Amino acid sequence: MVDNLTQGFFGIGIQNGKTPENLGVLWRSAQNLAASFIFTIGNRYQKQACDTHKAVRAMPYFHYDTFSDFYKHLPKGALFVGVELTKKPQALETYKHPRRCVYLLEAEDNGLTNEAI
Repeated sequence: MVDNLTQGFFGIGIQNGKTPENLGVLWRSAQNLAASFIFTIGNRYQKQACDTHKAVRAMPYFHYDTFSDFYKHLPKGALFVGVELTKKPQALETYKHPRRCVYLLEAEDNGLTNEAI
Protein backbone atom coordinates (compact mmCIF):
# COMPACT_ATOMS: atom_id res chain seq x y z
CA MET A 1 0.00 0.00 0.00
CA VAL A 2 1.28 3.48 -0.87
CA ASP A 3 1.57 5.94 2.03
CA ASN A 4 0.11 9.14 0.55
CA LEU A 5 1.41 11.23 3.45
CA THR A 6 5.05 10.52 2.56
CA GLN A 7 4.67 10.73 -1.21
CA GLY A 8 6.02 13.81 -2.88
CA PHE A 9 4.67 16.10 -5.55
CA PHE A 10 5.95 18.71 -7.94
CA GLY A 11 4.56 21.34 -10.20
CA ILE A 12 6.16 23.21 -13.09
CA GLY A 13 5.35 26.59 -14.52
CA ILE A 14 6.49 29.53 -16.58
CA GLN A 15 6.51 33.26 -16.02
CA ASN A 16 5.62 35.76 -18.75
CA GLY A 17 5.27 33.18 -21.53
CA LYS A 18 5.97 34.81 -24.86
CA THR A 19 3.51 32.87 -27.04
CA PRO A 20 0.37 30.75 -26.52
CA GLU A 21 2.39 27.74 -27.67
CA ASN A 22 4.48 28.01 -24.48
CA LEU A 23 1.46 26.77 -22.52
CA GLY A 24 1.06 23.77 -24.84
CA VAL A 25 4.71 22.85 -24.38
CA LEU A 26 4.29 23.23 -20.62
CA TRP A 27 1.28 20.84 -20.65
CA ARG A 28 3.15 18.22 -22.65
CA SER A 29 6.29 18.51 -20.53
CA ALA A 30 4.28 18.20 -17.33
CA GLN A 31 2.48 15.11 -18.61
CA ASN A 32 5.75 13.51 -19.78
CA LEU A 33 7.45 14.21 -16.44
CA ALA A 34 4.39 13.15 -14.39
CA ALA A 35 4.02 16.55 -12.72
CA SER A 36 1.21 17.06 -10.23
CA PHE A 37 0.16 20.45 -11.59
CA ILE A 38 1.22 23.33 -13.83
CA PHE A 39 1.01 27.10 -13.49
CA THR A 40 1.63 30.32 -15.37
CA ILE A 41 2.53 33.75 -14.04
CA GLY A 42 1.56 36.70 -16.20
CA ASN A 43 1.65 36.43 -19.97
CA ARG A 44 2.73 38.51 -22.93
CA TYR A 45 0.21 37.26 -25.45
CA GLN A 46 -3.45 38.08 -25.93
CA LYS A 47 -5.04 34.79 -26.98
CA GLN A 48 -4.95 31.60 -24.93
CA ALA A 49 -3.89 28.45 -26.78
CA CYS A 50 -6.69 25.97 -27.36
CA ASP A 51 -6.71 22.72 -25.43
CA THR A 52 -7.39 20.14 -28.14
CA HIS A 53 -6.34 17.22 -25.92
CA LYS A 54 -8.50 18.32 -22.96
CA ALA A 55 -5.38 18.40 -20.77
CA VAL A 56 -7.10 20.70 -18.29
CA ARG A 57 -9.26 17.72 -17.28
CA ALA A 58 -6.19 15.59 -16.50
CA MET A 59 -3.99 17.98 -14.50
CA PRO A 60 -4.64 21.06 -12.35
CA TYR A 61 -3.67 24.38 -13.98
CA PHE A 62 -3.24 27.58 -11.97
CA HIS A 63 -2.72 31.09 -13.31
CA TYR A 64 -1.36 34.03 -11.33
CA ASP A 65 -1.21 37.61 -12.55
CA THR A 66 1.97 38.46 -10.64
CA PHE A 67 4.93 36.67 -9.10
CA SER A 68 4.01 37.86 -5.60
CA ASP A 69 0.48 36.43 -6.03
CA PHE A 70 2.02 33.10 -7.12
CA TYR A 71 4.53 33.07 -4.24
CA LYS A 72 1.76 33.64 -1.66
CA HIS A 73 0.05 30.48 -2.95
CA LEU A 74 2.98 28.05 -2.86
CA PRO A 75 1.88 24.76 -1.31
CA LYS A 76 2.89 24.49 2.36
CA GLY A 77 6.19 22.65 2.72
CA ALA A 78 7.11 22.98 -0.97
CA LEU A 79 10.54 24.23 -1.99
CA PHE A 80 10.60 26.87 -4.74
CA VAL A 81 13.21 26.03 -7.44
CA GLY A 82 14.10 28.39 -10.29
CA VAL A 83 15.37 26.73 -13.47
CA GLU A 84 17.42 28.74 -15.97
CA LEU A 85 20.65 28.65 -17.93
CA THR A 86 23.52 30.27 -16.01
CA LYS A 87 27.28 30.58 -16.29
CA LYS A 88 27.66 28.00 -13.50
CA PRO A 89 24.86 25.52 -14.17
CA GLN A 90 24.07 22.41 -12.17
CA ALA A 91 22.91 19.56 -14.39
CA LEU A 92 19.36 18.44 -13.71
CA GLU A 93 20.58 14.83 -13.83
CA THR A 94 22.79 15.39 -10.76
CA TYR A 95 20.47 17.74 -8.88
CA LYS A 96 18.89 16.19 -5.79
CA HIS A 97 15.24 16.92 -6.43
CA PRO A 98 13.20 17.78 -3.34
CA ARG A 99 10.27 15.54 -2.46
CA ARG A 100 7.84 18.48 -2.55
CA CYS A 101 8.72 21.35 -4.86
CA VAL A 102 7.58 23.85 -7.43
CA TYR A 103 9.81 24.49 -10.46
CA LEU A 104 9.67 27.83 -12.28
CA LEU A 105 11.18 27.61 -15.76
CA GLU A 106 12.86 30.63 -17.31
CA ALA A 107 11.27 32.55 -20.17
CA GLU A 108 13.06 31.60 -23.37
CA ASP A 109 14.18 35.14 -24.11
CA ASN A 110 14.43 36.90 -20.73
CA GLY A 111 15.32 34.25 -18.14
CA LEU A 112 13.88 34.44 -14.64
CA THR A 113 12.82 37.81 -13.34
CA ASN A 114 14.85 39.49 -10.58
CA GLU A 115 11.89 38.98 -8.25
CA ALA A 116 11.93 35.22 -8.91
CA ILE A 117 15.70 34.97 -8.42
